[in-house]
Amino acid sequence: MLTIAHHCPPGLTSLLTLLLALTTGIAPLAAQPATDSAANTAVQSPTWVWVESENAVARLMQQDMLLASAPASARLKIAADFCTAAVLINDRPVCVVGPYAATVSLDVTQSLGSGRNQIAVRLLKSAGPSAVALSLTAADVNGPQQLLSSSNWTVPAGSVLEDYGTVRPGLWGIGAASLELSGADNYEQWRLATGDARPASPDAKLRIRPGFRVTRIRDARPDEGSWVSMTFDADGRLIIAREDKGLLRFGMGDRGVAAGPPEVINQELLECRGLLFAQGALYANANNSKAIYRLQDLDADGSLERVEQLREYSGGVGHGRNDLVLGPDGWIWAIHGDSVDAPAAGTSRDITSPLRDSRRGPVRQEGYVVRISPDGSQSEVVCTGLRNPFGIDFNTAGDAFTYDADNEFDMGTPWYRPTRIWQLSAGLDFGWRVAQGQWPPYFPDRADNSVWQLDTGKGSPTSVMFGSKLNFAPAWRDCLYVLDWAYGRVLAVHTAPRGSVYRMAGELFLQGVPLNVTDIAAGPDGAMYLITGGRKTQSALYRVTMEQPDVTPAADSLHEQQCTQYALRQQEQRRAAEQWLRSESSVQDAEERLRWIERTLAESDPQLQAMARTVLEQMPVEHWGGRLLQVSDDRVFVEGALSLVRAGSREQVTQLLRRMSTLVSGHSEALSAPVWLRQASVRLQLIQEMGIRFPELIREGDGAAGFVRDWLLSDLQRCAAAALVFGAGEQTTTLRYRLVAAAAEAGLPLTGAGTPESELLRSLLQSPQQQDQLTALLGLRKQLARADSSLIALYFGVLNEGTRWLGGDGMAVFLGRLREDAVASLPESLRDTYREAPAASVTDEVLTVSRPVVQRWRVDSLLPLLEQHPAVNDPAAGARLYREALCSRCHRFGTEGRAVGPELTSVGRRFSRSDLLASIVEPSKVVAEPYRLTHVSTLDGLTRTGRLLAEGDYRSELIRLNTEILRPGQFETIDKKQVESLQPVELSPMPVGLLDSLTPSEINSLLNYLQSGPGTP
Repeated sequence: MLTIAHHCPPGLTSLLTLLLALTTGIAPLAAQPATDSAANTAVQSPTWVWVESENAVARLMQQDMLLASAPASARLKIAADFCTAAVLINDRPVCVVGPYAATVSLDVTQSLGSGRNQIAVRLLKSAGPSAVALSLTAADVNGPQQLLSSSNWTVPAGSVLEDYGTVRPGLWGIGAASLELSGADNYEQWRLATGDARPASPDAKLRIRPGFRVTRIRDARPDEGSWVSMTFDADGRLIIAREDKGLLRFGMGDRGVAAGPPEVINQELLECRGLLFAQGALYANANNSKAIYRLQDLDADGSLERVEQLREYSGGVGHGRNDLVLGPDGWIWAIHGDSVDAPAAGTSRDITSPLRDSRRGPVRQEGYVVRISPDGSQSEVVCTGLRNPFGIDFNTAGDAFTYDADNEFDMGTPWYRPTRIWQLSAGLDFGWRVAQGQWPPYFPDRADNSVWQLDTGKGSPTSVMFGSKLNFAPAWRDCLYVLDWAYGRVLAVHTAPRGSVYRMAGELFLQGVPLNVTDIAAGPDGAMYLITGGRKTQSALYRVTMEQPDVTPAADSLHEQQCTQYALRQQEQRRAAEQWLRSESSVQDAEERLRWIERTLAESDPQLQAMARTVLEQMPVEHWGGRLLQVSDDRVFVEGALSLVRAGSREQVTQLLRRMSTLVSGHSEALSAPVWLRQASVRLQLIQEMGIRFPELIREGDGAAGFVRDWLLSDLQRCAAAALVFGAGEQTTTLRYRLVAAAAEAGLPLTGAGTPESELLRSLLQSPQQQDQLTALLGLRKQLARADSSLIALYFGVLNEGTRWLGGDGMAVFLGRLREDAVASLPESLRDTYREAPAASVTDEVLTVSRPVVQRWRVDSLLPLLEQHPAVNDPAAGARLYREALCSRCHRFGTEGRAVGPELTSVGRRFSRSDLLASIVEPSKVVAEPYRLTHVSTLDGLTRTGRLLAEGDYRSELIRLNTEILRPGQFETIDKKQVESLQPVELSPMPVGLLDSLTPSEINSLLNYLQSGPGTP
């Protein structure tokens, strides 16, 4: 009797390699950066639109998307300017985007099915030129399908859908190389520029965006050291700072910049991370000399013989004294990391809030921006709360920006803060405190922080520069260029004004292996110049030019024109805020200040709100405390509540809490989501502030303590019940995580059967995202005594899997603390069972099920037979067939199975019976991008195909490739430095023929089981 074995064929790798060899159009990774999946010539920009109606409830736009099958992948992208937009797909809420939220990109695969899908957007207007843009890209059996916002969408009778022009392509990622790092990107690539590791052909892996050219000008000679910063002087000469000590100056010769050997112009200053030529002098921020210096040529012989210390800054040198830039005010602006002490009291004015926790505490250790007068006689701390920002620059509107470092110790956790672009407005606090590794963990994003402009993921930021002085096309002159030293990248960040802040979108501009970039500058010839170096690595100078720059600016859309005009008005408000911050408060001007503060707090512009709150906190509380308690506008009251808890009396804070408890923090209306989220964030911050000033209000068990517990529980329940609605976007996800952690620390029960919060915790435990799972582990770790046996088993099953998670140095520490706390909360009888993680199994379950072949099934021949042989409703039989067909090896269904392949829990809702059958019989017809295999070729000729494992240490120099798909715990390792190309494969790892040993009746039983949903035996 002929039998068939259901397993992944041993020859899978060689078979796929052969198929790749026969496939055209596969370019190696080194040839060109991989582009975003939506970035191809067929993809277009959506249109900015707005529904104009006298009836605000009628602001609704709808469009249908017709799909030939349930999509293998689908991504929604939406931007909302000066409005709130709630997106529904097939009447199910998907996300809510607030007036100043970043562009949201969301996987909506599970929300779409075959046939007609209705996409609806409900809108709520805010102050400013309201408009929304949307794109939905889905891949069905016919390939990628795209739906774009346009004037062709349907609106209710009496409403008008207005067209405000297409979105600028750079802001939508059209044709852009993604910022996402691939499995081959090496955090330790800089080591290739050290000693014997230096490549023989250093330019072999330089990749730049099409239309630009990068040229390696020269390498540093052995006596020239490693380079950390540079600037051009008034004569166009290049000045470079060595990492150890001293400054080099290169002349401008006939062959361009740095044509000849350099001259040494200083041998004493230690590690000048910031250089600036301004006001006829050279300014240097000497990190290891711990001061800012001014160097001047007094006798015009070019010697810079006068070296004077302008300002001294004590502290460490790790996250130290970094970049310098000339401000639009004519002062010298410097940016420092969190190793540098804040200026001593009386030596520098500080315009940040005197009520910030770090200014009140015994230790103030955070990065900050300081500006000094050209002669150093005056100094001012401008803003603070940064980690290790290296670069700073101003755009043409006079706004300063930086690229701040992440908390790499916490990588992979829900409290990890990625690298970010921040707008450095005066008086603001960006939230960083030296608290990594703290237990319970510290969440750095708080209600009193400024809002970040763009998250850029992992990296190691160095310098930044706007392209305004480059001889590039206008769209590229408007970009902010930021340097990532660890991954050898230059990122281009496209910007568009939006109130007092900016909408941003980033893309990969240049990458090299190695390319440990330390500084960037615009040369006198209009070219971009880059230097590499740091940590004693080999340095080099690069020149980047645009091959045929089009100097004609593209026409702005009507919406962008309106945003620019509105931004000019908001900039006036920002300048007014800066004036208030830099002027002394008096009884005479108190009323005028308070009226301005109340108007600004009532707006939705988050940057202006934060500045207004800082102005408020600089005023004596007797000028405004009682007034805030009586203010009629709830928006003003909520935003000012943080200030009153910091400055008010115990009686005032008690009154504030009583009023806060009467506020309705949200309801079923989806468009209220941003308001609900903001109130929840403020309330959470209030608890933290009360813990600093009035802990007895929580301990005494009076009305305040009841308020604390009531709001935590009610807001957590709202969050749980609307997790999908509030789940889109980095800020809302962070708030959900913090709510769970805060509720757990307050001792609120999270394990009650059937409650929204317990269902949320279970869903987080079963999520394929490790950050979700860690949130649930953190929230439940002290409550397992009240949990049932199934939840306890699920908890420790997830915790045991944590050893494979991708994380930073802190991941093992956090997992150990979670186990320690969780075991301590268990009944005594269970502690020994879960005290230690089980040892890794050395055996593997059988991967074959021998059954007689019934037929080599095809979809067209099988469908009629399924109608002729219906199966009885037998869940037990379906579950048995699901396991015997090895589906559970790769797919999660309810609480069972592994998340190697797509989630099948809701497959019955999304897929028709025929679609579901086709996806099993013909698995490679449509392959979702996250589940594609990857083909790896190395420099020494090795070729392998398998699934890249996102597990282990972020800094690992090894790729882990699973080539035996049904054994996800087994993998091969490949040195990232040896990778020549890395290419996704348009083939499914799912074996064919899985149904060939089943009868039509058995196939019907299996399909019934999948379509019935989890919960069956």
